[in-house]
Amino acid sequence: MAGGLARPSHRAADGGRTRDLKLARLGVSESDRAHLDRAIEDFDVAVPDARHARDVLEHFDEYARGEGRLQRKAIREFGIDVYEAAARYWGGGYDPTTEQITEGPFVLPRVYRRPSGRGGAAPRALNGLSRAFS
Repeated sequence: MAGGLARPSHRAADGGRTRDLKLARLGVSESDRAHLDRAIEDFDVAVPDARHARDVLEHFDEYARGEGRLQRKAIREFGIDVYEAAARYWGGGYDPTTEQITEGPFVLPRVYRRPSGRGGAAPRALNGLSRAFS
């Protein structure tokens, strides 16, 4: 748990039901929707800090001032001041030796191979989406 914060899922607040209904209306089969759900789960496991890192980048102006959502939470929960919160959740980059991207305390590993045991849920999900839109 980076920075003492729970890692979010990329699953929608409704468990993906809204996405599932929209895809069903578009003609995406139940099997292909299941592959998409597995691909999203695989992503969450492979890159658990992705949503937090995305939030820091998307709201960089707030994080640069120490006013980001995660910073405010850290100030409340850990009793740190705004300057420490700004430093903790700011900065990052790419390390070519580890092939990792960092954003504040969050680490995004390079993921380029299929997670074991899933047999490529993402390619099957994309093929299903492609078929639905063809």
